[in-house]
Amino acid sequence: MNSKHTTPHHWYRIIGWIGICCLASCSAEYQSKQLHRARQAYTQKNYTQSYHLSVGIFRSASTQSTVTQEAYYLAGMSSHKLKKFATAKKMLHQASTSLDRQLAGDALTQLGLIYNKELQFAKAAAAFSGAAVKLNGQERAQCYFHAGLAQQNLGWWPRARSSLLLARGYNKKAELGRQIQAYLNTTGFTLQVGAFRQRSLAMRRAGELTRLTQNMRISLPRVTAENPSPKSPLLYRVHIGHFSSYNTAAAARKQIQVSEAMIVPLAKP
Repeated sequence: MNSKHTTPHHWYRIIGWIGICCLASCSAEYQSKQLHRARQAYTQKNYTQSYHLSVGIFRSASTQSTVTQEAYYLAGMSSHKLKKFATAKKMLHQASTSLDRQLAGDALTQLGLIYNKELQFAKAAAAFSGAAVKLNGQERAQCYFHAGLAQQNLGWWPRARSSLLLARGYNKKAELGRQIQAYLNTTGFTLQVGAFRQRSLAMRRAGELTRLTQNMRISLPRVTAENPSPKSPLLYRVHIGHFSSYNTAAAARKQIQVSEAMIVPLAKP
């Protein structure tokens, strides 16, 4: 026969659940306050404090939430500022799994920038492409643009063109539009080994480099004249080679051993 009265054991269970709910609520409130403090520390450029506060949030959390995912993002950004790049990548990778599309997209964008600096262009292209599908508007255009540049560095020209065309489609800013068009006209890479106001100096430098490279499997130096801006005088640039990827250009730069050589995009004439 069932009793109509609540047993003491049942009351203990109810009180226990109430206690758990109160603890969860207090924990969430505490984490939110800590996140606010971490944001303030980051804004004030106290990156060490921002990092430790952020780590404390997700280490004390029993479940993943938007607050803990943002804590991973802040920890990643703070680590990057502290030049702890391996930690930054680890934290940002975790933040990139967030269900918050803006947060995940921001984390992937930062990962792409780090990979670019490390010359890990395949990972950079993947990160920027992943960010682009999560973000909107001008941020999406910027991500497709950076993905296209990373793909060009790899010599992935059809993919790069697709990314740059997507960037152009989403872009609303004139300056970025000009940059996109310039890279759509890019056909490869070259080594720039000098830029001169006087053509005679550029020709002399090209002659010196001809003697250096004539026994190498690299095309001879050439001089091109450009106007950096309508009001500027002609600038004579000395270029060597036409390379299909950044890595092949870097290998040639190492071979010629010219300290001032820069890898630059080569555009259609």
